Amino acid sequence: MTRKWLTVNAVLLVALGGAIAMRLTASGTVPSAAFLQKADLGYNNWTYADYAVTDGDRAMLEPDALLVRRYTSPKNSQIELAVIIGHRKKSIHTPEFCMAGGGWDTISEGTTTLPMGSAAIVATRMVQQRQNVRMVVTYFFTDGSYSSASLVPFQLNQMLHRFSRRPHLGALVRIRVPVNRSIADSAMLTQDFARDVLPGIVLGLRRAQAGS
Repeated sequence: MTRKWLTVNAVLLVALGGAIAMRLTASGTVPSAAFLQKADLGYNNWTYADYAVTDGDRAMLEPDALLVRRYTSPKNSQIELAVIIGHRKKSIHTPEFCMAGGGWDTISEGTTTLPMGSAAIVATRMVQQRQNVRMVVTYFFTDGSYSSASLVPFQLNQMLHRFSRRPHLGALVRIRVPVNRSIADSAMLTQDFARDVLPGIVLGLRRAQAGS
């Protein structure tokens, strides 16, 4: 019984802390995430097209900036990049939420590291399938300085920043690569794509937080 009440009290304290943190930042100035549309996120000689997001999705997430971009190679290979940036807790969620709703089943899940300059970012990697189509999905959460493969520790980090009375941007970064030949090939393509594209996203977030 004591353990049960301790758990209940801990949940209530976290919820109360989150509510206080959101109230403290409600009147603060939100950092500009406009850099996302201006950032150089090109990849090799691939062409790309940006996709509009439905009004329903925008109303649900309330993002400060959102980018969904599909890259196509001269040989018709494809990569999809999604970046959702927001200072509200509801803006950032796990990709499983929307992909499961689209009929995708998770075949495997684990962690991997993505190249980021001289460092690396730990990310979650899933193989998902819908009918006969398989997809390698890699994602992580970042504010430009702190990154996490898991949503819960990232949200706790965001809550601590909200106590500073200044809204703090967070981002979900997701890369999806169809499996055309093998899972290993799609994973290698993800790594190469991340090496070129992630620095622009992470650096832009870092500068936005600093107000530059």
